[in-house]
Amino acid sequence: MAEINNWDDHSSLNGTDDADVLGNVSSGSTIYAGAGDDSITNYLESSDTTVFTGAGNDTVDQWNGTALNVVAGEGGTLIRLFEDNTLNVTLNGGASARLDRTYGAGSDITYHFGEGSATLENYSGGEMIKLENRVLDGVSTDGNDLILRAGDSRLTLKNMRGRAITISDLLGTSTQIYAPNNRTPVETMKRFVAYLDDTSKTDAEDALKYAVRECSGFYDMQDAIDCFIADCRNINDAERFLVEKCGIILDNNDTGALTGWDAGGMTVKTDASIVPADGDADYPSSTFTRHRFTFTVPSRYFLNTQERLVVQAFYSWWADSIIDLIEDSYELKFSSSDLNFNKAPISFYYDSSDAAAAYGGYGIDINMSQVSFEESDRTGGGLDKTLAHEMTHVIQYASFNEELIEDLPHFMIEGMADLTAGRDNWTVGEIADDPDTLAYYLTLDYTPSYTQDLYSAGYMFMRYLTWHGSEESGATDENLFDDGSGGNANDVINRDGQNLKYGAQMTYDRSVDRYIGIGEAALSVDDDEHVEVWLNGWDGKTYDNIKNLDGGSARNEAILAGNNQSNEIRGGSGTNLMWGGDLGDDTLIGGEGGNTYFYLYTNGADVIENARDDDLINLLNIGLEEINFGDIQMDGGSIKIGMNDGGSIKVNGAADVIFQLNNGVGFKADRSTGGWRLS
Repeated sequence: MAEINNWDDHSSLNGTDDADVLGNVSSGSTIYAGAGDDSITNYLESSDTTVFTGAGNDTVDQWNGTALNVVAGEGGTLIRLFEDNTLNVTLNGGASARLDRTYGAGSDITYHFGEGSATLENYSGGEMIKLENRVLDGVSTDGNDLILRAGDSRLTLKNMRGRAITISDLLGTSTQIYAPNNRTPVETMKRFVAYLDDTSKTDAEDALKYAVRECSGFYDMQDAIDCFIADCRNINDAERFLVEKCGIILDNNDTGALTGWDAGGMTVKTDASIVPADGDADYPSSTFTRHRFTFTVPSRYFLNTQERLVVQAFYSWWADSIIDLIEDSYELKFSSSDLNFNKAPISFYYDSSDAAAAYGGYGIDINMSQVSFEESDRTGGGLDKTLAHEMTHVIQYASFNEELIEDLPHFMIEGMADLTAGRDNWTVGEIADDPDTLAYYLTLDYTPSYTQDLYSAGYMFMRYLTWHGSEESGATDENLFDDGSGGNANDVINRDGQNLKYGAQMTYDRSVDRYIGIGEAALSVDDDEHVEVWLNGWDGKTYDNIKNLDGGSARNEAILAGNNQSNEIRGGSGTNLMWGGDLGDDTLIGGEGGNTYFYLYTNGADVIENARDDDLINLLNIGLEEINFGDIQMDGGSIKIGMNDGGSIKVNGAADVIFQLNNGVGFKADRSTGGWRLS
């Protein structure tokens, strides 16, 4: 490995074929990285640098705010921007590039694409793709990926289906949008909201059931939540989950608003542009009307300077812009004649112990202890986005059934309000790979407290719901997953490019990619061939909300494994290899063939039923030091071995089973003496 720094302007820096660390502190220079996995840094003093990455996996860090040109080689190139930059990326055949806009969210980026096939990750709105001397002659999708075709060349944009792409070729510049499932997230949300606006139902769970069906292929709100949590758990990667399943990109300049580029809109909505503030500032009289909706404000003579600035900004700029934004997002009209009310007061208070800047509902209360407003800043230090959220609450209270609004879950009310201006902040990324926290807040059974995690969980879920809105809306109990053949809920159908089954009782099918359970769903295995079912997804399939696995009809070797729930797993008449999964207190029921049970440290309190003589219990990562010798029990009816972490493995019955430690030593219980013997 070489560590080389370049200090001379308009010079060349050459790496080796090993993993190099290359630093550039000069202007107008050219860096040739070489074939290794290189780390290249362009420091603050440099400008107008060109970097040729090689065949390895290279990282390019750009620290200055001037032009950088990257010519990506056949390896994978990660470009990290730490300030706003002018960046040109040339993708040659076989190249793969990924952008991380850590702080350079506003960068001006152009991608140049010529011959061959290349891949681009983390494209953002406002960027340009230039087909060098080529004509765009075809566009297709592969899952969530968008593929641009120019003759024999292919450019794959990862996770860009449903987003506006700006392309320049020999015929000029065009902007195109590719909506997921033929419906944009805004259209999906409008269907969801329209049902809640029109329904006379007062029970939230009942109303949400049909609102979800109206806009998506999910059975009800709980089904959508279960799929959301399962996707989070199975992907187990925060960024991938947010991008692939929610359409959320945290490290670009879009706020994540429902009408913005990240959610499938045509334009990027930035913090500065989400609530336009054009024209001069004036102060209103005690009441003023926007879109036939009236606001009352205190007299300016009773307000201090900061409070006056807020009223002035709301009257002059924000009210009109926010109402337009809300109506574009949900089609709830402030001018509607059938609102519950059409007048709202704006008031102020001071409470430094309250982290909220404002509250919305039947009016808007602004906590001035959390507001710092410079007159030159027309965003009010971000207060404009906060009031877009609170004004969404106002229209919710004005539009929805008054009993229903009080019963709707917190995560839905707040998540919807956050869709208006967006919520791409650190708390979203922090809990995006924490399915247990998400499940705690996404509940119809209780009312969790208002925390940052609640808002983030609700926002992520509502983006998920809108991103997965599909043509399968209007579902009923009878036809929700009916493939048209008159069958039942266990039919194999195609949705979002996957074959799936749905129901409380399902039979394993090798062709099915995804199983979606309701209640404590069970999956049965009926197969003459070797079969592997890993409810945790290790077999490449997806099992959402499947708790029990019945392999009793499996007649050959069967590998049967659970997930994080407390599973019941039953073996078949062939050879069975059974594992309860990572968490939960599992029950493993031996089959009539030979059985091998697996238990790992931290696997909880598992129980084995119907064991046979010489069945093997493989304690895979457990040695004598993990065993709690004070928690070992044996009698004619059971054997239990406790672990130091509080877990245990218990065998019910009188079978003479073999326990095998991680060193391969096996032993059996001598029930007559209460001791052990080597097997």
